[in-house]
Amino acid sequence: MRLTALLGCSVIVLTGCGSMPVTGDVKAVDASQPGDSQVQVYAVEPREGAAPSEIVDGFLESMTSDDPDFRTTRKYLSQAAAKTWQPSEGTTVLAQAPNRSGPLLHDEERRDSETSYTLTGEKVAAVDAQSSYQPLAPTDYSQVLHLVREKVADGKIEWRIDIVPDGLVLGQSDFKRLYRSVNKYYFATGRTDGRPALVADPVYVRTGTDPLTRMSTATQTVRTLLEGPTNWLRPVVDSRFPTGTALRKGVVALAPDDQNVLKVPLNDKADKAGRAACRMMAAQVLFTLRDLTSARVEQVELEGGKGRLCALDADEAAKFSADSGSDGPDSQYFIDAKGTVQKIPGATGGNGTPEAVHGPLGTGAAAMGAVGVARDEQRAAAVSADGQHL
Repeated sequence: MRLTALLGCSVIVLTGCGSMPVTGDVKAVDASQPGDSQVQVYAVEPREGAAPSEIVDGFLESMTSDDPDFRTTRKYLSQAAAKTWQPSEGTTVLAQAPNRSGPLLHDEERRDSETSYTLTGEKVAAVDAQSSYQPLAPTDYSQVLHLVREKVADGKIEWRIDIVPDGLVLGQSDFKRLYRSVNKYYFATGRTDGRPALVADPVYVRTGTDPLTRMSTATQTVRTLLEGPTNWLRPVVDSRFPTGTALRKGVVALAPDDQNVLKVPLNDKADKAGRAACRMMAAQVLFTLRDLTSARVEQVELEGGKGRLCALDADEAAKFSADSGSDGPDSQYFIDAKGTVQKIPGATGGNGTPEAVHGPLGTGAAAMGAVGVARDEQRAAAVSADGQHL
């Protein structure tokens, strides 16, 4: 479960997250596989004379589409609600697509002019405005949509939703189809060796083109990188981008050229960075995008308001890897069937006999469900098998 992995990493991020491989560089890995990118849902405008239930169903279906700026989706809303609805405020993820129940009838005088429907389901996760994904213990979800009859563009009276919560409500299958997990990278603070090292901050971005920004997946990811770390990781990491740095206005499709060089146009706030800081900024971009673009990014060039700022290639960026310069192969750690943390010493090349680790994680007194081990292999954090204790 993703929550357990994040909890384990959050405690030991000062030294980089624990190691499972025997040796090698830290690689970005998706927390979940992207959904079927071939499946597309097209938003359809509400039909003339549609019943309230059709308006609700059409609105929910339209939210699962790639409708630019949700323009068609907003046509299911009243004029006032269409102007104020903020789909970017977060995403509620349900185990299945939301169920509709109703109508909730009003008194005799109002039933022909207004009505309500209730959306229900099992909430399993949430994505906040920072694109940070939080899995949740399944809880009941319930939200009321209120509808009224109002005059639409052609002068006819139609049912429209006038009270709607901000954000999107998606079933798990639609969420996996529309979003993918990516890692953006920041420098760990407080390292005992003083060496700058990049650690991952996992977020979810739209697969393909984002309906609101019209940005590609790579461009969305760079934008979230520039916006800074998510709240849970912020206390222990630092970004080298000067405050206020953003993509230059109008940039929506970042992609490497035929030499695998990626040029990133930034606003003039980036001009404040010195050469050393700029190269670290480029390393953040390179690590963030290295497994995201269809062509491997071999070099990143940052451009500010006054032109080219700096460039950094993949070999130069390697020194910022969390396990760069490690003295020897890392040991492998895993949890056995009894919930005990086991270790295969690195000196054996992964072929040694597993042995229980020293301390409470290896005694079996409490079954463990996830574990993270510090790079020095002297400290660890674990989440219990029931997911309730750290």
